[in-house]
Amino acid sequence: IRLRKDLTSRLHEIKIPCTVIGGNKDRLIHKNDFHELNEHLGSCSYHLLENVGHMTPIESSKEVSFILDELLQKTGMWI
Repeated sequence: IRLRKDLTSRLHEIKIPCTVIGGNKDRLIHKNDFHELNEHLGSCSYHLLENVGHMTPIESSKEVSFILDELLQKTGMWI
């Protein structure tokens, strides 16, 4: 993964709603990286979850599920 080309400068090309979800206790991805990702995405919501590490969907499944439900409702894809 570290050897992949950095495409951060192209993130603004994404024109669909998206969300950035991270944990403030993540020891692999710093919270500033989540914030930077959010800054480069156009139509994006940003969620830094408290007391959650790198396994966000497992450590905070209910909160992640709620965030994804909100995203689907925003896009009109939630029934």
